[in-house]
Amino acid sequence: MLDVELILHAAGITSNYKGYWLLESAVEMVLADPGIMDNIVDSLYSALGKKFGISPVSVERNIHTAITRAWQVAPHRVNRALGRSDVWRPTASEFVDLAVKQINSK
Repeated sequence: MLDVELILHAAGITSNYKGYWLLESAVEMVLADPGIMDNIVDSLYSALGKKFGISPVSVERNIHTAITRAWQVAPHRVNRALGRSDVWRPTASEFVDLAVKQINSK
């Protein structure tokens, strides 16, 4: 989905990170079924793990790594892409939730 790609690139998360593909799929899944965020580990991370052939723990770690690296390089880009002005790095679930809100607000 083009909107998801635009947000990820605007945040400085590029496709050379494994977490990029996981974040892209996570946002698309939440856009299709917002209820999946109610139990992110058992629902979203498990579904992504099955899709990509990795464990839910690996899903979370790869997403976390991509977000952390983008935050270390340019936190203002992450904040601008997600429409926020916080001083702390968003968690994986916060990033997905805020990306979905950005797309839905368009």
